Amino acid sequence: SPSTVYAGTWSSGVLKSTDAGATWVPANTGLTDLWIGTVAVDPQTPSTLYVATTRRSGGMFKSVDSGATWTLANTGITGVWLYTVAIDPTSPATLYAAGSSSAIYKSTNSGGTWASVGTALSTPEVFVLAIDPTTPTTVYAGAFGGVSKSTDSGTTWSAFSAELASQYVTALAIDPSASARVYAGSNAGIF
Repeated sequence: SPSTVYAGTWSSGVLKSTDAGATWVPANTGLTDLWIGTVAVDPQTPSTLYVATTRRSGGMFKSVDSGATWTLANTGITGVWLYTVAIDPTSPATLYAAGSSSAIYKSTNSGGTWASVGTALSTPEVFVLAIDPTTPTTVYAGAFGGVSKSTDSGTTWSAFSAELASQYVTALAIDPSASARVYAGSNAGIF
């Protein structure tokens, strides 16, 4: 349903459009935190959504009814503002989340429980995660201090590019036709 679009906002929660963005309505029932870092849609079950919220009173929320209602889904994540959530495109029960610490959290049961699986570099915050669509054991993390890469599903991480070591990376995109090509958006431009 390409005409259905979700937008995460800072302070107004989740907005939903069913007419390709012509009109928007709030979709916040059950959210206790309206500061949204990321909205992620399950690629195999589009009625299932996750939002990472940026206040410690919130956390990870899940909807199984296209955003009509939300429930807290952050068992195992404590004391972290969440900025990002990424869904494994080949196995959507596997999710990664990160935020105001260097820890990367992983769930293998659709957000039922989470565990810290590794630390992305020595950065205090991780802003964005991206999963390689052809090799989902490869995960990238964008942070203040560049991009780090894991090739073992988040267990270990290493610096991905020396050119980005002093950058504030807030966006990552992997080329779907050539997954070795990764784009990073930072305070200094696009790399």
